[in-house]
Amino acid sequence: MGIELASGAGVCERILVVDDDDCVRAIYQSHFSGAGFEVHSAASLQEAAERLAANTFDRGGSHVTLID
Repeated sequence: MGIELASGAGVCERILVVDDDDCVRAIYQSHFSGAGFEVHSAASLQEAAERLAANTFDRGGSHVTLID
C-alpha cells in the first residue's frame, strides 16, 4: 500500500480512520502514523460523527459497508 508522506515542514496532517474492526483500525493507524500523519480513529458512525464535530481533518477513510 503506497501512501504519501504528510506534507509540510513541521506540519502534520490529521487523518480520521473509521472501521468497526479493531485490527483494521490498528493496521491503518500504525501505517499512517509511521508515514507522519496524526491519526485518529473511530469504531462506528456515531463515534466518527462526534470526532468530526469536535475536530477538523485533512483526510479520512472508512469501511464501505460500515453499519452502526
